[in-house]
Amino acid sequence: MVGQGCYICDRLFEITLQVLSEMGIAGDVEKVTDIAVSKQFGVTATPALLLNNQVKVVGRIPAKTEIREWIKSAIS
Repeated sequence: MVGQGCYICDRLFEITLQVLSEMGIAGDVEKVTDIAVSKQFGVTATPALLLNNQVKVVGRIPAKTEIREWIKSAIS
């Protein structure tokens, strides 16, 4: 998760952890606040969620169902 530490960024981080827990998946979730990392991935707004170094969403909090589908896709 890439963000600047704002409420919305923190919320996306929490929701992602909840989804992983609900799915029974132990995964590494990292909160990155370094602007250089944002630029590296072409992220121009926050929050942003990356899975396996692929940008999945930028500038909004996705629904849990979206996050769940991205995770399923990433692990299959």
